[in-house]
Amino acid sequence: MMPPTHLRGKSLIIFHAILYAGLLNLSSATDGADDRVDEEEYQALVQAFENGRREYVAAFRKAKTEAESARAIAEKRPDEKRFIAGFLAIAERDPASPIAAKAANWILTHTPFDPDPKAVEIIASHHVTSDAIGPLCQAIGFSTTQENGVLLRRILERNPHRQVRAAACIGLSQHLLFVGNRPSRTAKESGSKRAIAMQTEAEMFLNRAIAEYGDVQQDGRLIADTAREILADIHTHGIGVTAPETEGRDADGKRFKLSDFKGRVVLLTFAGIWCGPCKVMYPEERELVERMDGEAFTMLSVSTDAHVETLRASIQSREITWRCWWDGGTGGPICNVWNVQRFPTIYVLDAQGVIRYPDTRGPDLRTAVDVLISEITK
Repeated sequence: MMPPTHLRGKSLIIFHAILYAGLLNLSSATDGADDRVDEEEYQALVQAFENGRREYVAAFRKAKTEAESARAIAEKRPDEKRFIAGFLAIAERDPASPIAAKAANWILTHTPFDPDPKAVEIIASHHVTSDAIGPLCQAIGFSTTQENGVLLRRILERNPHRQVRAAACIGLSQHLLFVGNRPSRTAKESGSKRAIAMQTEAEMFLNRAIAEYGDVQQDGRLIADTAREILADIHTHGIGVTAPETEGRDADGKRFKLSDFKGRVVLLTFAGIWCGPCKVMYPEERELVERMDGEAFTMLSVSTDAHVETLRASIQSREITWRCWWDGGTGGPICNVWNVQRFPTIYVLDAQGVIRYPDTRGPDLRTAVDVLISEITK
């Protein structure tokens, strides 16, 4: 499912930073005093957000405990709603202007999971043919909202620039995969027929990207290479694929295999203490493990910490309450078998060892587990 590796390998914080960098390439041409004022206001907002983001990243990286991480999020993370309001005010003054395109792009690129409908409308109505919305297509590909899916299709159909259409084609394929992976969308069909149909449509757009835009460069690599990588991941680790056998040693050196847990729903994560977003998920994962006690459910994780002592300490402190393979780093043998490119990576397997929900988290993760447990107890 998979976004390009250079994006997928970053935390959400770094992901936002990359997107911010992409926005710097947007046209900044302005005319007249009003345009200059809007441009100055836009740049001031961008700088304020970037300064706040730097402080947040520094505080988060400094955090040694879950409490310190939570404090960094609560006290240092920039208030995106406040910035969205500021950028939207700029965009709404003259929605057809270049500065409006920049402001709306900022909003949608920084909040792809919960897009502001006014920002979507500004792009869809006034800037769908712009040559500067490639970064936007990349960002909203990570979204599951219907509005962003419609916008990507419109850009692909109407934009005259191959570079942008290439980004839209890849973005739309990713969007379809993300939507299809949501259990709230597929739970009514036990065979995940809707998810498989959306995965099939995503493959169609990926093949189109190879055929029509394969020679286009995006972020230093060919669109064809990005599309082929996503296709390969679908074929080896997509919905409906039997999970590859996974074998290794735990923190105490004892060997165990994924197939040891056949007949149980398995939550499989690839994570590490070094990874901020992974640690943020630990409390929720501990709660899930506790809630599912007594059910045919097992959580397993592939630890990518460089030193096994780091994993042992986390287990001893009860930060981690599930069994882990220690893979010796992010390029370990188990990560290579699964072609893991970003952390955390998450899969939910059914009792037959089939991948049913890739990259599911939050409330969707709990729903996915409940759906698969209910299949066992029918």
